[in-house]
Formats: sequence, C-alpha cells, structure tokens
Amino acid sequence: MKLLTFMLLLIPATLSAQTHPCDAAAPTTAIVVVGTSYKVQFCAKPAEAPEAFTVYLNGVASDLRPLTLVTAANAAGLAFYEGPREMSFPRGLHSLQVTIWNTQYVGGPSQESAKSNPLALSAVDSLPIPTAPKLIGVAR
Repeated sequence: MKLLTFMLLLIPATLSAQTHPCDAAAPTTAIVVVGTSYKVQFCAKPAEAPEAFTVYLNGVASDLRPLTLVTAANAAGLAFYEGPREMSFPRGLHSLQVTIWNTQYVGGPSQESAKSNPLALSAVDSLPIPTAPKLIGVAR
C-alpha cells in the first residue's frame, strides 16, 4: 500500500512540470490584432544586469522602456522578461527587434546590446471583411 501511495504522489509532480519560456525556439513570425495592446517579451541574461530595453519597429528605435523579470534564469542562464502592455501596431507588415541596456559600472555610462533576432509581425483587423451573403430571393 505504501508503494501505491508513493507512485500516486509522483504522477502529479511529473504532469505539472513545465518548460522554461526561454527553452523554446524563438519564433520568426507572429500575428497581432490592430487596436490591441501587447507586451514585448524576451529572454536575456540576468547576470548582465539589464535595466531597460528599446523596441525597434521597422528599424526605428523607441524610447527606453522599463522591464520586468518574469521568471528566473533557466539552465542556460536566460531569464524571461517583459515590458509594459503598451505596444500597439498599425495594420500591415512590421519588423520588431529589441535591445537591452545596462551600465558599465555603478554610476557609469549606459550601454546598449546588439539587436535581437527580428520578429516579422502581421497586424490584422480583429474581424475579417465579411464574406458575401447568399441571396435566397425576395418574399411578399
């Protein structure tokens, strides 16, 4: 009976195990809805003390944005970060990249990382154009 109890306790632990968000391959494309706000999410090394990030939309840099650590680092040393829910995109195709910022030393100058891999965004309307109705006729 003790062996059965032990096995039942192991099953939920095995089923609840989740992978770290930074363990997945980085996507190359995404679809977003026009008029909806999004959070930019990325993986970076917390050992490098990131303080802020910049979004590059179609190659144009935004102002520095605050970042929030969401999950601790994985085995590769990458942690999952996100920014505030403030990004929205006009209809069309876009390229999104981010950089992170830290300071060289306490009180020292800020320095910017290289740009991330590009994410190709397709911003679409929330509802597609309706299809033509099927006309049945007229009634009297």
